[in-house]
Amino acid sequence: MTETTYTRAQVTTALGTAHGQLDEVTDTAPLGPLGTGTWAQLDKLGAGPFTREQVMTALNEAANELDEDIEYECSDTIWEQDVRNLAVNAALYQLEHPGASLHEAIVSGYQTDPDKVLGWVS
Repeated sequence: MTETTYTRAQVTTALGTAHGQLDEVTDTAPLGPLGTGTWAQLDKLGAGPFTREQVMTALNEAANELDEDIEYECSDTIWEQDVRNLAVNAALYQLEHPGASLHEAIVSGYQTDPDKVLGWVS
């Protein structure tokens, strides 16, 4: 069985859709650096196409790099980390299920009521 791969355009669309969905439910979604960091990681692999594992690793590495700069004493930075984690999950879900809702991504990734998760980031 051949592993599914994704083009740069598909990854860009998934990141953009997840960003847009989160922007609708948060006052400020700090996702620009996550997208930039993801592309920096993927650029090390070449022009693509990319496997789900490669995209997931790039997203998580970018989130981890941003988290290293966070001072965990402040509730705002914990909130930003929650939003980034949700963005990683939402982008991966969008990659595999283009056009899916944020609620669908939350149910799949967190196995809980979407309103509970959205309460963490709103």
